Amino acid sequence: MLKDAIDLATVKRVRVIKLRHHGDVLLTSPVFSVLKQYALPAELDARVYHDTRDMITPHPAVSQVFTIDRQWKTLGMLGQLKAELAMVRPLYALMEVAA
Repeated sequence: MLKDAIDLATVKRVRVIKLRHHGDVLLTSPVFSVLKQYALPAELDARVYHDTRDMITPHPAVSQVFTIDRQWKTLGMLGQLKAELAMVRPLYALMEVAA
């Protein structure tokens, strides 16, 4: 068997990002189940479009659901920058807590 590139016992949090259509988000549900089975101590988060959040929020393996508006690309350059910063800011906060 191949040795994993990452020791799953050291992983504290996993974020699955699926910015696609409803069917694509629905098909990620088994991914959370498998990740939880093999990376048990890790917290699992999801990043999806706002209108698909209800599809993934009830999943028992998902700790947090982060959303973004589907129209963020039409916000202009400043609006996109704000949306992108809002998307990555929680990641940096988590890294500071872990350090």
